[in-house]
Parts: sequence; structure tokens; C-alpha cells
Amino acid sequence: MKLFHFKDLKLNRWNFVSQHLFLLFLLLGASSCQQKANSQVKKETVPVKQQSSPIPYSLVDSSTIILDYDMPIENVNPTDIPNNLLVPLFYEGQLCHWIREIYQDKRGDLWFGTNHYGVIRYQDNTLTYISEKEGLGGNRLNAITEDQNGNTWFGVSGGLTAFNGKTFKTYTSTDGLLNNEVWSLCLDSKGILWIGTIDGLCTFDGKSFSKVELPLAPIDNPNPILSDKRINSIYEDNQGVIWVGTDGYGICKIENDSITYLNTTHGLPDNNITGFLEDHGGNMWIGTMHGGISRYNGKEFKNFTADGLIQGVEISGLYQDKNNAIWFSAEHQGVYKYNGKEFTNYYKDNGLFSGGIISIYQDEQNRFWFGGWKGLFRFQNQKFEAVTKKGPWR
Repeated sequence: MKLFHFKDLKLNRWNFVSQHLFLLFLLLGASSCQQKANSQVKKETVPVKQQSSPIPYSLVDSSTIILDYDMPIENVNPTDIPNNLLVPLFYEGQLCHWIREIYQDKRGDLWFGTNHYGVIRYQDNTLTYISEKEGLGGNRLNAITEDQNGNTWFGVSGGLTAFNGKTFKTYTSTDGLLNNEVWSLCLDSKGILWIGTIDGLCTFDGKSFSKVELPLAPIDNPNPILSDKRINSIYEDNQGVIWVGTDGYGICKIENDSITYLNTTHGLPDNNITGFLEDHGGNMWIGTMHGGISRYNGKEFKNFTADGLIQGVEISGLYQDKNNAIWFSAEHQGVYKYNGKEFTNYYKDNGLFSGGIISIYQDEQNRFWFGGWKGLFRFQNQKFEAVTKKGPWR
């Protein structure tokens, strides 16, 4: 019997590449995520039904089992899992089993990007599930942003989709997009949309696409996870500098026509970049895939380890709240909050039963949302609560 952990199948923020995993989505996704468009959402909170099995898993065939993301494979005895049963990994009424991105637009609508079912919009107490069938360019959503005209842009597995409030329009490689696998988006202060793809970086000025020539930094053993040209993250700082996070080649800073490289030779803990965040002091925080989190003050890196816990793990969801605290998730460790002096960890004791949070967002109503593996969560009064299709929303 083969036991596969989700991490072994590279089911993380970046990709899912296994035929077995695709089969798992087919088996479990229909029951956990299908929802008719414009279904009404009641305001009351309903109890969350927890996983009944002590070992969350999925039976793919008679010899292959895929385990829950949060279950260490070394802790599982194959004889404890029956060979004739499929146990759902998801709870009753779940919004979706994997929320990749959270965003609130200027209209106040909340958007939740999923790993396999497009995007979910919460508007006027109504949930709408939007996929390729409704006009989205692809069903795996990696990035969301909004332009100065109120158009919402989605980076998806099948191109770049714009939503003007009524209709969807998707741009692909036939329109000049560098590659249809879009992984990151950033709208800069000049109104230019920067698009990170699996095949490099390009921009869109509202009329046409332009490729950004980005030579790879001279790094020994870069070890890209998916592609040496993939752009994982794009960020504009308060000086108008564009920060580009690569898949194994560190950071590229683009200022006017010049490119500056930052990588492990300069003190960065890892060259696989997952995200950026500029704090109110002008420091740049960098999340990495294998090296934890780092802070750059313009001269040097400070690599945070939190007594060794954060070191060597994947960091996701970098976010600064309205009180200037820095939030981020660490793989299999829940969520961390940094108040400028110390780290506070929130995980299972606080009601968070997912070790795979990848998106953190505080909306205009000061509601705190956390998305990732096992769905969507709200955080209030130092506790996490799973969000079902019935809420809590208010």
C-alpha cells in the first residue's frame, strides 16, 4: 500500500501535479464546493461538523491512499485505514476545501479565490460561485487585484480575466499575454498591471502586453520548484520600486530601467520567494518557501526564527493589520502575529484546524479572514471559527 502525504504531491501554495490528486478533487470536490449561483446565505451561524475519522484520508485505489495535509505520514499506521472506505476530508457546509486568495473590492464585495472551483463572491448576503462556465478564464485562481476604474482582475490557470461589474473578459497568449498560467498580479501607482506567469514577467497598459526582460541571477543550484521563469510574487513599494519574487532565483528589484538582484549571497535565507510586504516603517518583509521569513531595511536582512520554529518552513499570507502588527502563516504551524517585539502563535488551541493557511486579509469592516487548506476562517476574540456557506458573515 502506498501512502502519499499532500506535501509529497506538491499540494501547497504553488501547484498540484499528481493524477492521484486530481482524482481526489473529482471525488471530493463536487460534494464540498458545488453551489448554484446567487444562492441565498442566511445570517445565522451553524455548528461545524468535524471530521469523524481520527485519520483524515482519501482512498484513491486499492493500493494508494492520500493523507490529509496536516497529518504527518510517519504517524500513520496503514493497518488503521480500511481498504473499502472513502472518508471526506471536509466538513459539512464548507465554503470550499481550499481558499487561495481573499480580496475586497471598492464596491465592498468580498472575493475568495479557490484552488479548483474558480472564485466565490460574497455580495449583499449572497454567495455566487463563478467558474469557467460563467466566464472566468480558469478554475484555479492565484491572484486578485483592482484597477483605478473599478475593474477586478483575476490571475487564473487559463489566463488573465477582467470583471467590470457585469461581464468577464479573459486575455490569453493569443492577445499577447506571456503565458496563460498567471501566478501573480500587481497594479502599480501609474496604473500599469504587472503580471507574473510561469514563463516570466509582462505588463499590461490597458491596451497591449509588453514582456519584461528579466535575466536570471547567477545563482548556483537555484532549485526552482516548478519553473525557473515562474514569478511567484510582485509588489510595489512606496518609492515606486517593483519587487519581483522568483522561483529559485531570489528577488529582482526593478527601478526605472535598472534591475538589482537580492538572494542568499546577500543574506536572504532562501531563493524561493513566496511574498512581500512593506511595513509602515518602510522595511520589506519577505516570505520564502524553505527559509522562513526575513526583513530587509534597505541594507541588510534580518532573518526571524522565533526560537527556531519558523526557520526552514514555508511562509504565506504576509499582511499588516490596522494596528501595524505583521501577520503571516507558517506551514504546519498555524499563524503568527508579530507586534514589533515578539511573536504570538495561533493554531489548534485557538480553533484553527488548518496548518495550510495561505491568505490573510482584514476588510473595511475590520473582519479578519484567513484562507487556505480546509477552507475559510474568521478570527475574533483570539479564536478562529470556520466559515460555512451559512456564515458567520457579519
